[in-house]
Amino acid sequence: MDPMTRQPLLLILVTGLVLASGTPCEAQSQTLYGGTPYTTRRDNPLDPLPPAAQAETFEDGSFDLAGVALSPSTILGPGPLTDSVDGDDGQLDGSGNGGWSLAVASGSAGLTVTFDAHILGGLPTTFGVVWTDGAPGSEIFLELFDEHGALYASVSSTPNGDDSFDGGTAEDRFLGVQGDLPLGAVRIRTAPVGDDAQMEVDHLQFGDVTPWLDQGHALAGTFGAPYLLAKGSLAPGSPVSLSMQSVLGGVAGALVLGFDQLDVPFKGGVLVPSPDLIVTGVVAEPTGNWQGVFRWPAGVPADTVVSVQAWIPDPAGPSGYAASNAVQGKTP
Repeated sequence: MDPMTRQPLLLILVTGLVLASGTPCEAQSQTLYGGTPYTTRRDNPLDPLPPAAQAETFEDGSFDLAGVALSPSTILGPGPLTDSVDGDDGQLDGSGNGGWSLAVASGSAGLTVTFDAHILGGLPTTFGVVWTDGAPGSEIFLELFDEHGALYASVSSTPNGDDSFDGGTAEDRFLGVQGDLPLGAVRIRTAPVGDDAQMEVDHLQFGDVTPWLDQGHALAGTFGAPYLLAKGSLAPGSPVSLSMQSVLGGVAGALVLGFDQLDVPFKGGVLVPSPDLIVTGVVAEPTGNWQGVFRWPAGVPADTVVSVQAWIPDPAGPSGYAASNAVQGKTP
């Protein structure tokens, strides 16, 4: 960022950022849903869906979600072998033949859904999908990947799948996640007992898009690698929450905020943000937790990128310091 742009932004942040710390730490959380029966939208455990959530039922014969890519798959229209969600054709009759679904040739390979942070303005933290058909006795898995492509969690449903492929809906199961961590991709797959078979899914949905992405580069200290989590839309006047775990308590650390990503060696670790603004006096509780809340100031232009990283004196660090991962947000 050029100096003519940087200076006004710094003035806006300095006048608008009043950090209220010492509140109880809000740890990262996730709720996983592993295989609840599903016949209509009323069975959705995510109901009501979060604001600005997007959902795809395939009922118009197409896939229309911008910023979402699917691995090879085929949309199936009404027919004797189609297994849509029961209520999609307007009748609860135990049959999915009258609706539309998405089919994958190999259930064991599964379906991968990938999210584009640039198009979506961030990554979702909520996702759900309904498994409607697959190999008999299959165990169903929903696997969650972060923005770097690393698998960090999974949830499974008990062995499911009847012995027919004629559209029966008693076996249909919802799998999903709702939490704080951004999803770079998800995969739904089956582990068949015998031969592999085609898999069908329906009612793909996601929401709670967060503009904050994890940039990594934590430096371990006394309690391991400190973890920094950011929440907030970065809309003018909206609250932003920063919370940390695994921090040495009772010592004054600092938050480094910057408009550029440096990634330079520092104190045995990596300093990610340019040090445009340094907020001192960040003191964690004896439990190793810290949280600060402030309101994002008005006047910050759209598409402004800001990175935040914490540095804490810690004798267990390689040069007497520990550092959190960096998080990067982009204003809407």
